[in-house]
Amino acid sequence: MPAFNTVIFCGGQGARNIILSLLKQNRLEKDIQFNIHTIVNAYDYSPSVAKLREIFHMPGASDLRKNLASLLDPEHEAYYFILKFLKYKTDRIAPRQVDKIIETISEGKTGTEKIFHIISKLPSNFRIRLKEGLNTYIKTLREKNTRINYEDFNLADAVFAGLYRKLGGLQEATDYLSESLPLLGRVYLNSNENHFLYGLLENKTSETPSLLLNESEIVAKKSSVRINRIFFLKKPLTDEEIQRFSNSSFELLDKELRERSVLPRPRRSLLQVLETADLLFYSPGVQHSSLLPSYLTEGIGKAIEKNKKARKIFFTNIGEEQDTSNYSAAEIFDKAYLALSRDFEKKPSIYNLFTTIVINKPAGKDSKNKPYVQPNLSYFERYKNVHINLVQDKMQGLEVNRSKVNVIYMDLEDKKPLKRNKHSIEKLTELLFWILEKQPSLQKRINSALTSGAILFDVDETILDVRIDRDTRDKYEETLLESPMLRILIELLERGFKICAVTGNDLSKFHKRFTTFLIDHLKKEDKLRFIENFEVYGNGAANHIFFNSRGEMFDDFEYNRKNALQEMEIHRIQRIISAATELFYKAEINHSPEDFAYRYDVNIWKYEYDMEARRWYFEEKPGERKYIPWVEIRSNCSMITIKPLPSKKHLLYKKDVDLRKMIFDFLKMQFKKEFGIDYPYHIKEGGWSSIDITRKGINKASAVKQYLDKKNLDPREVIYFGNEFRVGGNDQSILDEIKELTVISVNQAEEEIFFTPNIIYGGGRGVYSAMHHLSEILEIYKSSESQSYYDIDTVYPVIQQKISLLYKNKIKHRWKALQGSRNYNISDGIEIQKELVRSLNKNLRYIRKNTTLILYTLEPTEKKSIFEKKNGMNLLIDILDTYASICSDILLIVESAFRTELERLLENRCKNVMLIEASGNLGEGKAIYDVLHNIRNDNADVFICLSGSFILSEKIIRKTLDKHYESDSALTFPTSYKVRIGASVILRDSQNRVCNADYKSIKSEAEESERDCNIFVIKYRELLESLSSIHHTYYNEELSSYTFKQDKKELFRFLYIIEELYKSYKKVIALPIVQKEDFMRI
Repeated sequence: MPAFNTVIFCGGQGARNIILSLLKQNRLEKDIQFNIHTIVNAYDYSPSVAKLREIFHMPGASDLRKNLASLLDPEHEAYYFILKFLKYKTDRIAPRQVDKIIETISEGKTGTEKIFHIISKLPSNFRIRLKEGLNTYIKTLREKNTRINYEDFNLADAVFAGLYRKLGGLQEATDYLSESLPLLGRVYLNSNENHFLYGLLENKTSETPSLLLNESEIVAKKSSVRINRIFFLKKPLTDEEIQRFSNSSFELLDKELRERSVLPRPRRSLLQVLETADLLFYSPGVQHSSLLPSYLTEGIGKAIEKNKKARKIFFTNIGEEQDTSNYSAAEIFDKAYLALSRDFEKKPSIYNLFTTIVINKPAGKDSKNKPYVQPNLSYFERYKNVHINLVQDKMQGLEVNRSKVNVIYMDLEDKKPLKRNKHSIEKLTELLFWILEKQPSLQKRINSALTSGAILFDVDETILDVRIDRDTRDKYEETLLESPMLRILIELLERGFKICAVTGNDLSKFHKRFTTFLIDHLKKEDKLRFIENFEVYGNGAANHIFFNSRGEMFDDFEYNRKNALQEMEIHRIQRIISAATELFYKAEINHSPEDFAYRYDVNIWKYEYDMEARRWYFEEKPGERKYIPWVEIRSNCSMITIKPLPSKKHLLYKKDVDLRKMIFDFLKMQFKKEFGIDYPYHIKEGGWSSIDITRKGINKASAVKQYLDKKNLDPREVIYFGNEFRVGGNDQSILDEIKELTVISVNQAEEEIFFTPNIIYGGGRGVYSAMHHLSEILEIYKSSESQSYYDIDTVYPVIQQKISLLYKNKIKHRWKALQGSRNYNISDGIEIQKELVRSLNKNLRYIRKNTTLILYTLEPTEKKSIFEKKNGMNLLIDILDTYASICSDILLIVESAFRTELERLLENRCKNVMLIEASGNLGEGKAIYDVLHNIRNDNADVFICLSGSFILSEKIIRKTLDKHYESDSALTFPTSYKVRIGASVILRDSQNRVCNADYKSIKSEAEESERDCNIFVIKYRELLESLSSIHHTYYNEELSSYTFKQDKKELFRFLYIIEELYKSYKKVIALPIVQKEDFMRI
């Protein structure tokens, strides 16, 4: 098994994703390993660190602390507690209290503050060394009779200061602490000497001083003037010297600082690491404070040049840092090249210091966080031995030339909103294998591509069949997990799919019912390592647990702690709950079990009745009765649950009293009185019989967002299975807050589901419906694996294949239901209906996300309205229903006479349809223009659907014109309207006569034409008149007597208007509805 000795020049956080990429690869790819060594400097001079440096005469330790955190083993049981300690700040604690806390920790005692809980969970060896450091820290402060300002102070820095004083060096202190930590690499200082960093700007101006007085000023440089040079001084400048320098010329200041500057000297062990490395990374980061000081260290450049075997990879920044604002990637590289060449009398060959230079390809002019660093690739053309790679998607264009320096120009940015300006771990991993020429086996790469994304699910009635009758339930032992479901989940985990359960259940009970059972079976089959693909959010999604490859369970300490309720809050909430439970005791169902059986289904109510106490109870242990409802404070005080409460799901008669709803309403009213209208808690009805109380903002959607961010997943790559998609249901938040995630309902009747663009009706049989869909995912995997075996470029992720299939079936299902349930006589309009369904299917991919759909009503004829026909109105409603299920918003422009009727029919359905009233064609044109103007957004899709209008291709327009005109040389078309043809073409003149050909011949022409072509909306007279009200230059007062054959110029004007609309609103696409005449025949 090859192991690459890997050295990384780091700053604070710049190399984090490179490190994570290597650690991930160590975990997954057993045949290739990386022994990681990071190099940092210690010149930090932030206010809290500056005081420590002054008192202890030591370097700044903050970057050392950050790099130790990056190298922690995430599978270690104390990982989150160590991470929390290394990041712990004393901001919210009074300064005198901080001194007491530090003294208490150093004595090995405990207290009530959060930090004591964190320390109690740390490894024992680390706790011992932590106490040693703090003991020396306190002793030193007392000896010097001084105090520390604890504002923005990190407690771990005090430990480093104490150990530095005790052991005599910061490298020694780092090594001593590292021995007690679960690290997956080693951290080296560029030098163990204490230096102070200064920067000199390129020229002196009246607005900005020439001298940057410390590392913090360099990092936060606000001047547009560039930094000329950095200097290393053994002592900080005095106030008198700073005042004198402020009046000096640039030349004198530069000369004096050069004379005083002493380059840092490394330890021999660091140079040996560089000389024997197999891989060397120059990471991105703040150049003048984090990286250039390390490159300028004596002997570093020579040690790198001496190592001829190593691959030396330089990464430029994605976004600009303040110290290098307006620098190109080439200029950042040039700074590093000059710094590493300082040891040489003659500048060394570029190839001896760098074998690969990686430059990010900007996604646009600017990112949302920082301006992008621009590449300036032409700079590298001056070097003869440089090979430039312009890389497209899937590494197309990348050719590693081992005899030259490879400049790789590719998009490396993580596109997740919270990760912008950061390198993508996945892209880094793929790039690394190309550079090493050690790509994973084809089968592994195919499997990784096929299983990208994730499967998330609710628990009850989704994977656990908990609502079975009592007799059957009694036959179960410890679990309610069906054996076929268990086999499916094990196979999904084995294939590499990421799976996450998101449940309102108590985590301890879920562990007993599910995860313990799952782990036992994986152990028996020697597949336990696959459990690391499985995670759980429980207790109302307020707690998160995950597993390592050995089956050990870990709490996400940071996430769980953030969601916990405080003790004082719990007392106030319990007082309100006590008053609410009195309602239950007074209810008629408590009078006798017979009263209960009259109203509720006793087969699904699993409790006994105490005739003497007149209360329901259950026994956890024989003889120990627990009366209901009881209040349960779940793990880590994250959720308070009241259960069981009979709800409408237990009712035998729909009109009877829903007791849970009554108590739920009472609680909400009392919370408003106690905490105010905006009370900071979320009260929800959970499952069949509980009420859950958590902090506001904690729900399944917040858990899913955290999971997606942690796993670096796009919501469009994920499927969620759930069963409570109703107002107040615990799955509803996912529909409301994560619009791009595909959701499958598996336990509700279709008519109970409020359809939104991202929900799919997946059946109503709970666990068995979920098993059907999960089995189909495995079938798709098996089929795709065999088809893609020889060509990874043809791989299409299985979950995305499943999502595409779901949406395709969704449209077919809804139109089948429409045609079957309404009893339409569509024999005459059958072809039009087919064209409509075909168009919907083909254009579905364009209107799933962030789409506003604009629909004209089916306008009436002069004497009779289509809306007077019941079937016509019903068909319009069903069309709206279908579109509403796949669009974010629908704007329906409606004639005044029919608004009231439409509002009545749309009530309680099609929630995302908005009516806009307009009279006449000019009114419609003005309305559509106003709507477009208001929603104008480069990132939004705008679809205009015109009843009585059909898609017209360039080819068919030309054929039609050829029949009526001798020449069409003046006719030109825009080139940007690229969509699929979805219907046949019917052109009509102002007398509503078909003017090109009969329906069948035009239909055949449409089928013969290209499927991707330039398109235009044709509803000739009405649309021309409407749009002419906007573009008044082209308005024709005699339009009412206009006929198609007589005036070819009007067609050009029409096409010009469409082109102008496209230029203004980026995407204007027409989809067909149905011709008016065909509706009349229906």
